[in-house]
Amino acid sequence: MNRKGVFTCAAMLLATILFWPAWGRAAEHIKTVALFPFEINSTRTESTADLRETVYQGVAAELQKTKNLRLVEKSAIIAATAGKRIDDALALTVGRQTGAAYTITGSFTEFGEQISVDVRLIDVRTGKVLPGVYVQGKGRQRLGAILAQLQMDIRSRIAPEQRIARIEFRGNRKIESSVIKQVLKSAAGDILTEADLSTDIKAIFKLGYFDDVTAEVTDSAEGKAISFIVVEKPMITEIRISGNKALKRDEIEGVMSIRNRQTVNPEKLKTDTEKIKTFYDSKGFYNAEIRYAIEKDGERDVRVVITIIENEKLFIRNIIFEGNRTFTTKELKNMMTTNEWGIFHFLTDSGLLKKDQLKQDVGKIKAFYLNNGFINAQVGEPEISHDRDGITIKIPVS
Repeated sequence: MNRKGVFTCAAMLLATILFWPAWGRAAEHIKTVALFPFEINSTRTESTADLRETVYQGVAAELQKTKNLRLVEKSAIIAATAGKRIDDALALTVGRQTGAAYTITGSFTEFGEQISVDVRLIDVRTGKVLPGVYVQGKGRQRLGAILAQLQMDIRSRIAPEQRIARIEFRGNRKIESSVIKQVLKSAAGDILTEADLSTDIKAIFKLGYFDDVTAEVTDSAEGKAISFIVVEKPMITEIRISGNKALKRDEIEGVMSIRNRQTVNPEKLKTDTEKIKTFYDSKGFYNAEIRYAIEKDGERDVRVVITIIENEKLFIRNIIFEGNRTFTTKELKNMMTTNEWGIFHFLTDSGLLKKDQLKQDVGKIKAFYLNNGFINAQVGEPEISHDRDGITIKIPVS
C-alpha cells in the first residue's frame, strides 16, 4: 500500500474512533417509528398494490439508513390496520400499541411524469401532529432521489438533535477554512449522517494539503457540532537548484510547478524533475541527470533541493534512412532542416535535435514521395537513440 493509501486508512480509522461516541450516544436514544403504507394515486395502469409496496420499501430503506431510527415490523402495522381506513386517530392508536415514538402516514401521487409525496407525522407521546413534509420530483427514474430527500426531511422533524449546528476546522495553519469548506457535503442545518461524514473526510484528504484528516462530533444545545481536525503537509520554505551551468535558474523554474510557500507534494516534485529532464533534452543534454531531495527546515517545514548533473551536450552524429531505393540518403537529407553536426556547431544549431522540427521534416519527406508519384510510400516514425558519442536518427522508408 502506498503512503497516500496508508494515510487514508488511518484517517478513516481515526474518524471512526472519534465519531463513535456521538453515534453511541445516539444509539442510546433510538426512536421507534411506525411507518404505514401510503395511499396511492396514480394515472398509470399498473397494480396499485405493487406501487404501494415499492414506495413502502423505498421509504423504509431510506429510514433504515439512520442508526437512531428503528421501524415497527410491517406485519404488526398490517395486522392492526387490516380492513380499516388509516387516519390520524388510527395511526396514533397503532403507534401506542406498538411502542412507537412517531407515526408516518402519507400519500404518493403520480400524474404523468410528476410525482409528489405528502407525509403526516404524529408525536405519539403528545398526540400532536408535527409539521408535514412535502416532496416532489419528475419521473420514476428520480424516485430514489425523491425518497432520499423525504427521509432527510422526516428526520429533521423527528430527530432535530441530529441536525448539524456548526462545522469547525482545527489544525489548518496555512490552508484557509473556506478552501476546505468548499469540498464538504455536510453543511450547517443538514441532518448528520455517517455516510456524508465519511465522504467529507475523503474529500478533504483528496485536496492534497494534508497528511491526516479526522472528524470529531459533539452534542450542543443547538444540535451536532462537527470538528474536522487536519494535519497539514509541510510547507516549502526554499527551493535550491544546483549544478545548472548551461541553463539559467529562471529557465528551469519556468518549467516547474512547485513554488515557495506551497505544501510539499512528492508527486508534483517527481513530475517537475521529469519536466526539467525534458527541458534539458530539448537543449541537447540527453545525458543530464536530475535528482531532488526534501530536507527538514524547522519543526514542520521543508526545503527542496534539486541537483543537476548536466554532462556533455549531445549532437546528431548520424541520420540514417532505411529502405530508400529510388532516392538517395543525400537527396532526402537535403530536404531536412534537421542535420548532422558540423565543424561550426558551437556557433549555430547545427546537429541539435529539435523533435518538433524533426516531425516537420518527416512530413516534408512524405510529401516529396507523394508528389513524385509514390502514393503508397510510407515514411515511418524516426527511431532516436543516443550514447556518449552522440545521437543517431533512423528513419524507415517503405
